Amino acid sequence: MVFEATRRTQSGMTLLELLVVMTLLALVSSLLMQGFGTALSTYERVQRKQSEGMPLELGYRWFSETLSGTQAELDTPRHFRGDAQRLEGVTHRLLRGTNGQVGFFSWQLSETPAGELQLIYSQPDGIEWIIVRWPTGSRGRFIYRALDGSAVEQWPPPSNNSMPTPADGRIPGAIALEVTPTDGPPVRWYASLPGRTFPRPDYRDF
Repeated sequence: MVFEATRRTQSGMTLLELLVVMTLLALVSSLLMQGFGTALSTYERVQRKQSEGMPLELGYRWFSETLSGTQAELDTPRHFRGDAQRLEGVTHRLLRGTNGQVGFFSWQLSETPAGELQLIYSQPDGIEWIIVRWPTGSRGRFIYRALDGSAVEQWPPPSNNSMPTPADGRIPGAIALEVTPTDGPPVRWYASLPGRTFPRPDYRDF
């Protein structure tokens, strides 16, 4: 009888074994919670970066889309014009309008009262949208690629004695928006315009 009682007593967990098990469980739980906290903070950082980058991605898409639909026009009031801070012309890819609708558009860089740089899209029907804002002190400009491949900040390009530039409705081959923030590297958006840069069939387009 004494032998059986001793066996029954030894078949249970001792206090030391219970403490060891509880310590191991606490250690595993601590490691799991630490890993979960790290994963959660990483996820939040990724989400924040994505939300911050989304306006820039959408802004670039809209910028390049409207410019890729720019048309070279014969009528002087419909000519493409631009300088370092503003450009305007006619496109068949308006941000607001039916698919294929042709209309006037403009992109403009301006500064807010707080000193932020903002990119504004507008249409004559009352549309004026602030697409992107950059931090205070940022500088921006539009750059145009001329027929000879040179970069200019005015369109039509300024005339010179060797090669005068007629106002014939031509459009640039490409346009770049360059923004230089005060606390980061320059941001450059490129948009290729249609292959036909002249308003009528012209051998220079080939």
